[in-house]
Amino acid sequence: MPILKNPKMVNQSEIARKLGITPAYVHMLLTGKRSSEKYEKAIKELINRELRGKAA
Repeated sequence: MPILKNPKMVNQSEIARKLGITPAYVHMLLTGKRSSEKYEKAIKELINRELRGKAA
């Protein structure tokens, strides 16, 4: 199941850099082509932090 309906709302390269994984792997996780509970949770937390930071 994809994490985001529009995965381009947050910069995938920046997510990859912060998590130490490739942008391609981030894309696969966001679109549901791959799954990893560990990285899916980390991506969700990063996105939530970014959204809260931008709203403040």
